[in-house]
Amino acid sequence: MPELPVMRPQLPDEAALRPYLRRLDAARIYSNHGPLHEELERRLAAHVARPAGTVCLVANATLGLTLALAARGAAPGTLCVMPAWTFVATAQAAVLAGLVPYFVDVDPETWALDPDAVADVCRRAPAAVGAVLPVSPFGRALDKAAWT
Repeated sequence: MPELPVMRPQLPDEAALRPYLRRLDAARIYSNHGPLHEELERRLAAHVARPAGTVCLVANATLGLTLALAARGAAPGTLCVMPAWTFVATAQAAVLAGLVPYFVDVDPETWALDPDAVADVCRRAPAAVGAVLPVSPFGRALDKAAWT
């Protein structure tokens, strides 16, 4: 049976990392708010055409999703529509943001939520929907226009 690659990280080699490691050692700040942390936030903001100060690094994607959901201002206790086929951290992020995970079947061809089906789900949901979290399976791009 042939190998099925799901995700292969493309990491820089040691020589490319060495200058950053030297800067870390020189600053003696190895975590939050060090010069490399601040630089990465600025560079990420510029990359996505946002002003400096609008990107916040977090320890992991679960915390990032939690903060993003909380920032949307959904009322606590409302439903967070998400794919039934997702990593458990998706549901955990909703719970940490005060929302209730509401699982919906994915499209069998894309493995993602279908925006039209989700619109119907939201109309028929058993409670108020506060957020929809359309996860990208395997990092596959979603149709932004359809979701907008």
